[in-house]
Amino acid sequence: MAQRKRGLDIFGKRWVNSYLHLSRPEMIPTLSSIVFLRLQGHISRKVAPVVGPGLAAVLTNLRSFYWEFGEVDDESINVESRASFARMLEQTKLEKCSAAEISFTQDSAEDHRVAEPLHIPIGALYDPFSASLRIFSQNLTSLVLDGYVDSTLFWPSSLETSSTPSWPNLRKLKVFFNMAAPSGEWYFDGTPGEIVEQFRDHEDAKTLDPFITAVAKAVQKMPVLEEFLLETELGYGIGYWEVSYYAPGIKADWDENKDDAKKLFEVLDGIVMGRT
Repeated sequence: MAQRKRGLDIFGKRWVNSYLHLSRPEMIPTLSSIVFLRLQGHISRKVAPVVGPGLAAVLTNLRSFYWEFGEVDDESINVESRASFARMLEQTKLEKCSAAEISFTQDSAEDHRVAEPLHIPIGALYDPFSASLRIFSQNLTSLVLDGYVDSTLFWPSSLETSSTPSWPNLRKLKVFFNMAAPSGEWYFDGTPGEIVEQFRDHEDAKTLDPFITAVAKAVQKMPVLEEFLLETELGYGIGYWEVSYYAPGIKADWDENKDDAKKLFEVLDGIVMGRT
């Protein structure tokens, strides 16, 4: 019997680098009576993101779901976790599911001088996680997503063997993206001032332009889109950067607070771009 090493595995710290996985998923019976799946796996013991599509695969009448996941301390484990999620999502057929909300909870960057961690496999030239969600979302009417994403969420990379995407039924799309890409590159830039920790307050054309170009291509393939929001938090004292669109008759999220908020916007045919 192996002896336990005292002090290496105590209290809550024993779980900081572990995810809960499905045990023998092939033994889970098919269920037809469940139409909504809520999974919150970001508190205390963290649930592996791959559990989401793993459970959804046996729910034959699933119409919608809400999944919330967190990250562990070990960055390499997080990278593999995202990759496993992407592989499982690509294999999962949810023919009746029309609405999805997926949140990969992560803290906003506190120090803009520090490089953000890598969220894609070493050597990857695009994010498999983002690409898998692009493919999955093409059958949805509503998608709300929060996490690290790159341009392949909206448009395939030239390195992918993928057809031109389209979202014929998508009416609602909200993406809350991290201000750094999964590759670790920043989407935003700035000059350190009095507050040197958080200074990235404007777009970095080199990284953000390809992202926005992909968005522009994608929305042209969403003929019934009524509500669109692309947003990121720039910093506690800086505010938010966003692009949003609301069709006539659809109430914007910020309508209730617009008198109190300082907004720097260009408004063109219902499209709002700028900082709040």
